[in-house]
Amino acid sequence: MLTFYFSLMDTEGQRSRFEQIYRENCQLMLALALRILREPYLAEDAVQDAFVRVASHMETVERLEDWQARRYVLT
Repeated sequence: MLTFYFSLMDTEGQRSRFEQIYRENCQLMLALALRILREPYLAEDAVQDAFVRVASHMETVERLEDWQARRYVLT
């Protein structure tokens, strides 16, 4: 799955930062989405859509501190 996201980014630095953000936040995002949506397939789709948006905006996201990136992806 990460390969798809990586295709949306230009540099290795962006890919590395995205992978870090993905690994640190994926489970938390899924748990939050599941609590809100109450359907596993909807929660998975919501998290996947969120990560597509994050990958599409990595030129901005890669400059954020870790806590700012977490807030960004959870929002």
